[in-house]
Amino acid sequence: MVLLLMTKDIRMPSFSFQSQAYYSHTPNLYPEPMHHYSQHNSTMKLNLAFAFSVATTCLSTNAVTSASISDTAVADIEAPAASHLRPRTIGPIVDTLLDGESISAATTANENRLLRHAAKKMRKPKAIPATNNNQSPCKDSPLEILLETTGGSAIPFTCKSLKKKHNNAYAWCSQTGVLGSHCPEVCGKCPLYGCSDSQGTFLMEDGCDRDCSWLQGSSARRKEIECEKPSVAKTCRATCNFCSPSPTTFPSAIPSASPSRSLKPTTSPVPSTLPSSIDWQQVHNRLVGDVNGDGFGSAIAMSSDGVRIVVGSEGNASNRGKVTVFYDDGSSWVPIHDCILAGTTGELGLDVGISANGKRFIVGFRNQSTNNGTRSGQVSVYQDDEVSSWVKVNSSISGKADRDRFGGSVGMSDDGLRIVVGADLSDGVAPGTDSGEVAIYQDDQAGSWVLVNTMIPGQAHQDRFGQNAISADGSRVVVGAPYSDGGGYSDTGEVAVYEDNVLNSSWTLVHNKRIPGKFFKNYFGFSVDISSNGSRIVVGAFYHDSNGLTNNGEVTVYQDDGSDWVPVHGSISGLASNDHLGRKVKISADGYRIVVDGALPGNTNADHSGMVRVFDDNMSEWEQVAGALSGEESSDYFGQKLGMDDSGKRIVVAAKSDGSKPGEVRVFER
Repeated sequence: MVLLLMTKDIRMPSFSFQSQAYYSHTPNLYPEPMHHYSQHNSTMKLNLAFAFSVATTCLSTNAVTSASISDTAVADIEAPAASHLRPRTIGPIVDTLLDGESISAATTANENRLLRHAAKKMRKPKAIPATNNNQSPCKDSPLEILLETTGGSAIPFTCKSLKKKHNNAYAWCSQTGVLGSHCPEVCGKCPLYGCSDSQGTFLMEDGCDRDCSWLQGSSARRKEIECEKPSVAKTCRATCNFCSPSPTTFPSAIPSASPSRSLKPTTSPVPSTLPSSIDWQQVHNRLVGDVNGDGFGSAIAMSSDGVRIVVGSEGNASNRGKVTVFYDDGSSWVPIHDCILAGTTGELGLDVGISANGKRFIVGFRNQSTNNGTRSGQVSVYQDDEVSSWVKVNSSISGKADRDRFGGSVGMSDDGLRIVVGADLSDGVAPGTDSGEVAIYQDDQAGSWVLVNTMIPGQAHQDRFGQNAISADGSRVVVGAPYSDGGGYSDTGEVAVYEDNVLNSSWTLVHNKRIPGKFFKNYFGFSVDISSNGSRIVVGAFYHDSNGLTNNGEVTVYQDDGSDWVPVHGSISGLASNDHLGRKVKISADGYRIVVDGALPGNTNADHSGMVRVFDDNMSEWEQVAGALSGEESSDYFGQKLGMDDSGKRIVVAAKSDGSKPGEVRVFER
């Protein structure tokens, strides 16, 4: 078998390369939910004198046939069966290949993952001396370049491999611009390639194979996100301006799973520095449901970098419901694997949450009947196996009793290991009917979801405590009880923030204070969200009256000042009677940008078309960012569900409709 580097041909002695609606107490703003590798085990013997040999990758499902590179075999080593391979067996195999010995290995479509793991654990021998006459920050790409065999399979190959003292290393580097451009430091090619893009095809950290032309053709926003990753910046050096004269740092595109516990939000500049006249631009194609009544967009969530979105369709397949995850491939939104389709009627997908990297998501199935009761509700978590499917993480978690609606509101920490679940119609511990309840679970990574401390109950009869959001590290949760009488009036609503008290194994009410709504039937807390470190929260009161208007709605942001929850500037009010501003709210990771829906009765475009606005904290007030985004047709209900990346520069908006249309989802950036 002869190895080929993707993109160019080289000729050398002995070898060649080729690179190559609530149930009923809820005001009827929205209609009720519509009920309406191949594994192969071919063994191949690889004999080589001055060349590589290797197995197939998960990127190819074709079996690799036996081939010989050299007529003279030094040795034949039979590897264990593919199903018994371990990373520790692959490391020596890769080193053996570099030393020019011959091996044989059983291969499967999944061995690529083992090989990648092995490459990271290889020994670090002395590197070939490199020269850097242009004093540029010459760096080898840390990403694995893909080598293609004559059998059509591909394997990952790292620059570290060339650092091993090998007689042919210089020859490999000098015979092709691919290796020289990918590994300029170890190949001594810094003056020529140190500030240029790699010419090879490489393996991204998310498992996708790319080349730098993919990044060159991406949007400015996408380039910004990708170039913040050190691995990409050191690979596509020219595209990412890696050789900029001024020192450049490349912060992680995904925030730490354990953000600062400082009680003040990041005092960074306002997220958007663009002129207010620059409007939001739609990103790629709009996503549309399958058929009328699909309910596509009944729930949405976006990964930290804005590249993955998860979308629920609660009316799909006669109200069984489904969930689909989409990926921004640079030119369109592409489904990742097959969708998750419910097996029974229960409206799967009425709420979803997603991890920071978009590889885990939680989905609520609030009307699912279980062994615990009719419509007790259920939640499930799925993980991307990075091969071909979404795999359920542990078992599903079910509500405790009839009509609990467990899973009506869900959230997930950045690392995907902690989830929060609301059951707004649960009778709680003792308060009474429909008081509501919230539970937080931890993945013990041993096959179970473990309840963290105890469940948090609502305070009184028909509070419907359960709307929730969780901080990045999962240590704080905000919960709304929109039907609470805590403000002194019927259905005023209230909000509470709880913190994980590890010492006492309990959830402690932060500052021992609940935040109440202001007036009769405000439904304060109908929608809530929380910043990454839990120091800011945003709350919607969509039936609030202000400025002489009726039911125009109101949104307020609160900051934890260390001893109390303090409003940030003034509240944002709806523009006209019956705007119902605050039906849905989202806040950026740093807490300085919010997205709100409004204009439900159709103050824009057409009746019930809907509208979305974005606001920035400019340190003295909440200032609207660019123009409002509007629905296009009657009964679009544009803005009924919202999502946002961590920076707040990319937002996702659902127009679920009233059942007369399939529903659609659009992504915007600015």
